Amino acid sequence: YFNNSSLVTRIYTEDYSALFTGDIGKEGTNLMTDVYGDYLKSDICQAAHHGVEDFTIETYRIIRAAIWFYPCNNSLYNLTNRDREVRDEIKNAEYTEKIYLHDRRGDRPQASLNK
Repeated sequence: YFNNSSLVTRIYTEDYSALFTGDIGKEGTNLMTDVYGDYLKSDICQAAHHGVEDFTIETYRIIRAAIWFYPCNNSLYNLTNRDREVRDEIKNAEYTEKIYLHDRRGDRPQASLNK
């Protein structure tokens, strides 16, 4: 599965850390979690693979980001497939403050959640 070779990037500033997960899949996610564990904790996280497909909720729980970016539109975000539980858990998590959806065809990211 070629998405497991996706580039995952981490950015640190004086004020925050951000994790961009690209299109990484389950096997890559498991390896990343095994190697880095709690070090994955970030203030901001881009949900993997448009917020659908194979990124484990266990790893998202370790990341515990306050701000989430979903590189998708409302239609994809609201799909009722097997990833719905993962998205709902992130949306309802105590640590989640804001979720942004972004559709490349749109002008700006849309905030879908503000706590």
